[in-house]
Amino acid sequence: MVSRRSVLGGAGAVVLVLGPGAVAAERPVLLHETGTANFATDPPATTAAGRGSLVGRYTKTGTLTLTPDPVNPLLLEATGVEVLTAANGGTMKLRVAGTFDTQTGIMTGTATMIGGTGRYRYATGA
Repeated sequence: MVSRRSVLGGAGAVVLVLGPGAVAAERPVLLHETGTANFATDPPATTAAGRGSLVGRYTKTGTLTLTPDPVNPLLLEATGVEVLTAANGGTMKLRVAGTFDTQTGIMTGTATMIGGTGRYRYATGA
């Protein structure tokens, strides 16, 4: 297992809708987390815990596909799906894409909402 720190979010926004017919409001979500990636599994399994805007404290599990960067051999292009579980029990299913730096253990990228439960069941966006 390798430890990783991730910064996901940034310019994206999640559209939170409280229920059918409710007015949507775009709100940016920024996630800061620490976790591990188990490279002994195929695809690598990830676990993390962190704090995010709009979600507070959370845990996250998922899988990533890692591809060597064609220009920089110290970087890996990472894509995958992760499920974030907020402290209130609601979940966000996220499609993640980013770059994993093998020297620092830091992954930066974006997360796109592709599903959710509870408070996040109508949320969408990047």
